Formats: sequence, C-alpha cells, structure tokens
Amino acid sequence: MASAPPNSEKVYLQGHSQAVLESHCRRTAQSCAAYLLPHLKPNFKILDVGCGPGSISTTLAPYVPEGHVTGVDYSPEAVAVGEQLAANAGVKNVSFQTADAFALPFADGTFDVVHAHQVVQHVADPVGLLREMRRVAKPDGGIVAVREGDAHIWFPDESEEGPGREMAKWFALWMRMARDQGTEPMTGRRLKRLGMKAGFDGNAISVQAGTNFFEKESLKQWCETWAKRMTESEFTTRAIEGKYATMEELENLNKAWKEFGRLDDAWYNNTQGEAIFTRRD
Repeated sequence: MASAPPNSEKVYLQGHSQAVLESHCRRTAQSCAAYLLPHLKPNFKILDVGCGPGSISTTLAPYVPEGHVTGVDYSPEAVAVGEQLAANAGVKNVSFQTADAFALPFADGTFDVVHAHQVVQHVADPVGLLREMRRVAKPDGGIVAVREGDAHIWFPDESEEGPGREMAKWFALWMRMARDQGTEPMTGRRLKRLGMKAGFDGNAISVQAGTNFFEKESLKQWCETWAKRMTESEFTTRAIEGKYATMEELENLNKAWKEFGRLDDAWYNNTQGEAIFTRRD
C-alpha cells in the first residue's frame, strides 16, 4: 500500500466513519487527559490538535472558564460533530475549525496548552508534528501535552481457541498496515525521545503511563465499535485495496470482536504513554 506524504496527518487508518466517531465521542477530558488537568489554570487558552468529534475539547472547556478551547481537525465531518456536541452541551468557550496539524493557522506562542490525544502515532512525521505544536505554545512555560497508545493486552488471548486468537490476527494486520505507511502504533514509549528531537529540553519533559481498561459493559461497547471498523470504515477499504486482507477475513475479524465482547471473563487493556513537554525558551 502506498503511504501518505511524510508530512501528512491524513493517514489515519480508521478514517472518520460513523463507528469511529461513535467511539471517539465517548472520550472525555477526565478519561483521556487526567494527567493534564492539574496543570490547567482558569484563564488558559488551549488548542486541541486532531480533536476529532470534539468530546475532549468540550469537556476541557469547564476547566478553563475564563479561557478558551480551540479544537482543530483535518476532517470537516468530525469538526461538524464537535460543533454540535458543544452546542448540545451548552458549552460556550470552545470553538472548532478545520486545519492541517503541520501548518497550524495560529501565530507563534499563542496557546498556554497545546494538546493531542492519539494523534502523534497516526502521522508519518511525529517530530514535525510536535515541533509545530511547540511553535504555537507560549514560550517560557507553555505546555504541549500528548497521550499515545502502546502495548495492547487482551484475555482470553491467542493461547486459547476462540475470538482472542482471531484478534491476534487483527493486531498483526493493524501493525503491518500502519508501519507500511510510515506510522508507529507503539508511540507511547517513544514520547520523550520524540519530544527531545522536536526541540524540548529533556529536563522539561515529564512522562508517565496511563491505561485504557475495558471489561463487561465498557468492553462490549468497545468491541462493537471495533467490529464495525473491520467492515464499515476506511480501514476496510485500505485493507482490501492494499491486499492486506480479503472481505471474508475482515468479516471474520468483525465476528471475533463481537464474540470477545460477550465473553464473561474477557478484558482488554491498552497502555498509554502520557507526556508533558514544557517550553523553556
């Protein structure tokens, strides 16, 4: 499969199908940016890069009641969902616009916080992205905050007969497709190195690990959306056109995700790397 241009952010394998937006709309500042919340002040201006449907942007806004949150994404469809979500919630200090994350339409040093959740791993030039995020963060104390996925663990796993073994095939497929287009799914562990390459002082970087854990009802919801991604998303098209998988194989993955989500003893965990990069110049 041909990869996207090295500075493009439009390499997100899943695309912005209904299944993807449905899953992303469940994200909140509390569940996905808890590591950032203690650093916020009421008057902060926040930029949420790759905001998707805006659920994190909208739930960050109450933490800066005297400030403002701006969400940007390359997808007009996702931005429209974000605008509607904020309107429905009655949140006034948040706005959205389409933008290229590698050429942000803001002056140097505009924002107190520049945030990205699950974005760096989906671009072929992560250092370039972090460098651009750093540019629009305020000097002498501005923050760039990123949270990126890493190791995936599920049980029952490939050591047993059943859907967990089929999901191991999905994991291998996803890793192969992502790396073939020049992106790295295991980005969480690499955040400090990437930040230093982007120009941050190593002494001004703090890193930690978080987790996304699913079981019972949350697992069922998670698996249902991933089942749809196998057969009803841009991932489907890319897998077939790139000859990574047949439709039959993707349908088997769809079935495995659904079956896994219904198992009484199943659970799923995704380790997250979380980093605060502070600009010191």
